[in-house]
Order: sequence, then structure tokens, then C-alpha cells
Amino acid sequence: MNARYAGLILATALAATPALAIDEFHAPPVDSSLEAASRYAAASSQGRDVLLKARPTDAEVGDAESFGREVRWLGLLAGSVFLQPNCSPGDSGCVALNPAPAPTSFDVPDVAVVTLPGGSSHSLLCHWQTPVVGVAFANPSASPVDYRLEAMPVYRIHSRVLRGASDPVTGQPYNGVLELPMPAIATEGEIAAGDYKVEQFTGARICIGGLVSRKALMQRYGLSERDATRFFREPIQVRMGIRGSAHNVDIANLYFGTRLTGD
Repeated sequence: MNARYAGLILATALAATPALAIDEFHAPPVDSSLEAASRYAAASSQGRDVLLKARPTDAEVGDAESFGREVRWLGLLAGSVFLQPNCSPGDSGCVALNPAPAPTSFDVPDVAVVTLPGGSSHSLLCHWQTPVVGVAFANPSASPVDYRLEAMPVYRIHSRVLRGASDPVTGQPYNGVLELPMPAIATEGEIAAGDYKVEQFTGARICIGGLVSRKALMQRYGLSERDATRFFREPIQVRMGIRGSAHNVDIANLYFGTRLTGD
């Protein structure tokens, strides 16, 4: 490996993918929220005790189940995948790129794993996800070519509560696992003949709807209210992999760090 390639890996390391998951949040209709605000104003006129006894609704606060609850720090997942022309035998974190112009798809499982004790969270698992990605695109040919890189973490949530449950849309059994890809990095363009292009990406994606919630387990994943409640009372294992595709990539370092929180 020459100095340019080694420098890219070192600089990136120091700075440091179906149905898509999952942190979508669909707010209540504005009319419902305005109506709830009017009811709240009416209750205000009856005094503070009435307000204290009234439990907030989704129409009022968006997510009533987690409203007012303290954030719980639940652990950290972090791992890397390297894309390069050749990999050493047994290097599970390395993906050997197909010779250009052939694209390369990859799905590296279990770059990080955490196991949460039962009762770690009340109704929600949240992600604070940060990618640090460095990539070099190369075009040794005599004509312009297209380049592309996609990379995302895939969270596989294991729970015995999911055994026997099935996707309500496809009918496919979960077999104890929800697989939740979280889109993160996508870049593409054209690179001139004989050119070499280096890019670096970083950022954060923080919980909105969450990785998984009690409400989503019932409304999206088909669990009963009883099983959705039991899901958070049982141990939960979260395994993070990294998935994506590369086209005319010369070398890349894909790092993802994710802190988990709950309510």
C-alpha cells in the first residue's frame, strides 16, 4: 500500500443500508393538536390541580409514553469496515473491492454488540448515531466514469418476545430478530479520466421515532399490547453491522459509533 492510501486510512481513523427504519415520526394532525391546546387552556382555568391530574396525549406532546421521563444511558456501539483492493485472510472487518468498473456490495454483520438487561427502558430505544467515513474514488481509464458510495449501519434487535411473531405485511416470521437498516451515507458523481478524488463525511442522526418503541411494535411490527410491553421487560441484544455498495472506490474506511438511550 503506498503512502497516499495509508495516509487516507490514518487520517480517517484519527477523525474517528428494504424497509428502512425506523426513526420516522408522524406527528398528530395539526387540527388535533390545536384542539388539544384548547382543551388544555380550558383546564388551566380550573386550576393547577386539574392540570396535574390530566395525562398528556399524543395530540398534545407527540409522544405521550416517554413524556416527562428521564433519559437512561444504555451503552455504546462502535465499529469499522475497510474497503480496499485486497484483504488479509481472516480479517472480518475488511471487504475486498471488485476490480473496476465492477461494483461491490457488502454486508458485514456484528461489528459491535451490546446486551441490555430486562427493564432497561420503559417504552423506547433511541440512537445517537455518528458516522465518520473517508473514501477515495479513482478512475484509471481514459474516459469519465460514474462513482458511488452507500454505507449504513444495520441494527439487528434480538428478543425472545419476537419468537413466533411475524411481519404483518409480508407474513415472514421474525425468528426472534428485527432487522433495522438506518440510511446514513450516500454520495455519487462523475470522475474525470485519470483523476483521483478524496471525500470525508461526518455527522449525527439522533433519535426521533427511535430504533424501536412500544408503539411501533404494535402499529408497525404487529405485536400485541401485552407482547410490546413485555419486549421492554425482557433482555434485548442489539447487534450492529455495516452494509452498502461501492462503485469505482479505490479505498474507504467506514466507521459508525452509536450511543443507545432509553426512557
